[in-house]
Amino acid sequence: MVITCPNCDAKYSIDQSSLKGKGARATCKSCKTVFPIYLEKPEKPQEEKPEEVQLPSIDELDVFALNFKEVGLKSWKVKIKMGLVYDFSDYKTLSKYIREGKVATTDNLSSDDGKSWTPLNEIADLEKHFCEVYLHKKKTMLEGGETEPVETKKPTPKSTPTPVLGSGLSDLASVLAEAEAEVDGRPTPRNRPSKPTKGPARKKKSNKKKVEKEEPKKGSNIFVLLLLMLAVSGGVLFYMQQQAKDAKQEREEFQDKQQSKATDQDKKEYEARQKSLEEKMKKLRRERAAKKEKKEELEREQKEPEIVQTEEERQILARLEQQDKAKSTSGSSVQDGKNAIRSQNWKKAEKIFRDVISSQPTPENKVLLGQVLFKQQKFSEARNLLQQATGVPDAHKWLGFIAKEEGDDAGANQHFSVYLKSNPQDASRIKGVMNGN
Repeated sequence: MVITCPNCDAKYSIDQSSLKGKGARATCKSCKTVFPIYLEKPEKPQEEKPEEVQLPSIDELDVFALNFKEVGLKSWKVKIKMGLVYDFSDYKTLSKYIREGKVATTDNLSSDDGKSWTPLNEIADLEKHFCEVYLHKKKTMLEGGETEPVETKKPTPKSTPTPVLGSGLSDLASVLAEAEAEVDGRPTPRNRPSKPTKGPARKKKSNKKKVEKEEPKKGSNIFVLLLLMLAVSGGVLFYMQQQAKDAKQEREEFQDKQQSKATDQDKKEYEARQKSLEEKMKKLRRERAAKKEKKEELEREQKEPEIVQTEEERQILARLEQQDKAKSTSGSSVQDGKNAIRSQNWKKAEKIFRDVISSQPTPENKVLLGQVLFKQQKFSEARNLLQQATGVPDAHKWLGFIAKEEGDDAGANQHFSVYLKSNPQDASRIKGVMNGN
């Protein structure tokens, strides 16, 4: 321990264990000044603050899944009007009792300490109250302290008229007691005699009382008694009916509140299912459309390729039409044969052109009949006719197709080469056939 002289600031080192009591006096060797020294107080260790308990919020809790036994609350109690007490361990059971009508909202719920009672309809939010009690118990248990009951939050009172029968019943009871006293001849608060007086006045009152006893109006008193009893019973019955009606209304409001929560959840699930079904339907429609399109494409590929008429063929048909106009035949006309070719009615076209050739055996008509015979795969007869009309370029075209069908590629290319010299419009197509496309 180091001490300093307050006069000359000289410093000295001493053993603190040699000091006794609270301190001692020291004398400075330099300036001979006497000054007190005190023992240094040891520093107190800082107390560690307990860690705060992290608990979930009320919104994160599921009131139906809370286990109150694990936080030290063995059971809840609810007292109904008949005097019975129901014990339950969770909110789910209380909700079931309310839905079944065993418990009304006017019945009393015990506090978490089991000492005080609160009507259910005075608790603003029943689910929130159960969650608050659970969190309070949980926090207290973790901190190791004693639990205190959670104050229930009461809603603002409703301005509904309730019958007040306390004063009315007490008045009726007093009147009823007076009526019974009159029937039995006993003194009542109204006709009870005052303190006796001295002299003649006392005698007159006693004589008057004897006269009243001798002539009681028993019939009228009994009638009044019955009326009073009827009024009392009617008032009690009205009061009980009103209480039952209020309890039923509050129970229905509570059930509607519970059902609205379930309805919202069911609505969300229904919308999710509806959305899923719509997506599946769209997927099925796309798959069906793809299958249909694929099927149509296959059908188009399986059809026989149509041979497109070239410009030269159209010119030949035009010349034949002009010849038909100039020369009329007794049989069918060339125009009918062309129409049959356009409609791909090969049998009708064959018949027409045979009749035409019998009267007009021109090379052009023979080429058209050879085309019709080729379409019907009558290659031999078609070749004979086309060889008679080799002066027409289209004859070499169809002779080339016949040779191609019979497997004579060299003969086919030879006829196609002659046909291409006429510079037809379908030259690219014929070249493709020659190259094997």
